[in-house]
Amino acid sequence: MKETNLDQVEAIGRTLIPRYFSTVFEGGVTDLYYILKHSKESYHNSSITVDCDQCAMVTQHGKPMFTKVCTEGRLILEFTFDDLMRIKTWHFTIRQYRELVPRSILAMHAQDPQVLDQLSKNITRMGLTNFTLNYLRTVLAAYLA
Repeated sequence: MKETNLDQVEAIGRTLIPRYFSTVFEGGVTDLYYILKHSKESYHNSSITVDCDQCAMVTQHGKPMFTKVCTEGRLILEFTFDDLMRIKTWHFTIRQYRELVPRSILAMHAQDPQVLDQLSKNITRMGLTNFTLNYLRTVLAAYLA
């Protein structure tokens, strides 16, 4: 298990959310789900906000190796207050993440130092794939320009 603590903030608006999810799966993720614990809803004039201080984003990676990544943080979703309930903003503050490699894979390669060295390297940065991070950097650069 590899673990890192940090505070990484990523926020994207409604039009960019579908591309965000595409980049997650382009980066080798096969499964993705969110676990929200003790979330709170608040209502405003034109929006509804869901705030979850204990959110876990769990991704299953098939490449470059079979790995489960648990990314923990705070998720704030703002929805339009209309019939469609569209997401206006998606804000995820990453606190820490863990990359979990199955013991069976480690046992299969216990005698091969090169494979063990490869298995000890992180496959994500801050719990996000390189595809996703590059996309978020591009969005941020365009926003700041």
